[in-house]
Amino acid sequence: MTCPKISIVLPTYNGSDFLSQAIDSILNQTMSDFELIIVDDASTDKTPDIIADYVRKDKPIHSIRNPYNQHIATSLNNGFKVAKGKYLTWTSDDNLYRPRALAVLSDYLDEHPEVDLVYSDWTKLDVVNGIEERMHFDVTPKDILENCIVGPCFMYRSQTAQKVGCYDSMYPLVQDYDYWLRFYLEASFATLPEDLYIYRLHPNCLTEQKKQQLWHDTNIIWDRYIPVYIDRFPELLPQFGGRYHQLMYKQCPSQKTLELIKQDIGVRATYHFLKEQYKILSDTVFLKHMGTLGIRYRMKALQLKLRRRY
Repeated sequence: MTCPKISIVLPTYNGSDFLSQAIDSILNQTMSDFELIIVDDASTDKTPDIIADYVRKDKPIHSIRNPYNQHIATSLNNGFKVAKGKYLTWTSDDNLYRPRALAVLSDYLDEHPEVDLVYSDWTKLDVVNGIEERMHFDVTPKDILENCIVGPCFMYRSQTAQKVGCYDSMYPLVQDYDYWLRFYLEASFATLPEDLYIYRLHPNCLTEQKKQQLWHDTNIIWDRYIPVYIDRFPELLPQFGGRYHQLMYKQCPSQKTLELIKQDIGVRATYHFLKEQYKILSDTVFLKHMGTLGIRYRMKALQLKLRRRY
């Protein structure tokens, strides 16, 4: 049996509102050398019926159903375990490919063997307000640390994916950001200035429902990767030095690192940083270092110590 050129994984959970449109946008591509692997994450709505109907039509569709809800990262990993394509990608159950998306992305990888991952521009569609915005991100270490530059429309080589490993299920809202940051350290990226995808922003989408958790997890990702990226790309230090020095200080509090933090963010922000660390860890070294910021902050440190005591 000939392996497909492209494997597309589509994870879904209770996605019946838009799932058919998402599948149709794949089946209506200008190229047909692909397989679609739909991973149903134990949906409780009409999603299983919709999937079964498409599978019965003898389309290039395979389906997997998780025995219980395992969230998106595990669903992606389950799908890619059975993927046979030379090139890999995944999409969401509420978004749409433009008709030439798969052809354009795969042709680029064919013509540029030195590139491991290619991504394109895309349209962010605010369904509630009817606002469309074209999105584009460049390819530099600074860009990828600041944003999830790959966006929702991408394609990468399966052989590179084997080196990078699986999606991390620890942070289900930012599993893609974590993956691209790892991917960038192992591979070469390219971007295409062509709009090939429509991303729906609506009240029920995950990023809208869990904005606070998304921001929390993004901060954890930054803490994990900023030291790694500055070590690999020292030119990033001017842009991310403040965060980097704070991370280094948390690992090993020292007056030398504190001076760097003070230069990065100023005295007042440094005080609030030390105050937060003291609240979390109750280590008096933070009070001691707070006192070096000046007489005003020495008094504040004393007040914090007395408050903690009583």
